[in-house]
Amino acid sequence: VTKSSDIAGLGILTRENAAVLNAALRNLARHVVAGIRRGIARCGCDRAKVCFTQNDGTVIQAEEASRYPIRCVQCGPVNSLRGAALLAKASDAIVVDVGGTTTDV
Repeated sequence: VTKSSDIAGLGILTRENAAVLNAALRNLARHVVAGIRRGIARCGCDRAKVCFTQNDGTVIQAEEASRYPIRCVQCGPVNSLRGAALLAKASDAIVVDVGGTTTDV
């Protein structure tokens, strides 16, 4: 069960869309997290803490990412932009993230 108020702020359409997408992604997210845990265990690091980045640039634990995978959508470009701004040591910066199919500014 996905509770829309756990994922999105105000606004019926925003909450509804986020809840529907989150519910659609949950099984895949569980599968991905389980696969990553198995891979880590095979390397002998089964006590390692597994975390994922969210689309706001913060980090969540694997269990939360499994419950709320919608929070991780578009985390790559966000983290790229945050990292570039940090490395540039600038309070004002224009950063361009060029991916395989998208460009984010």
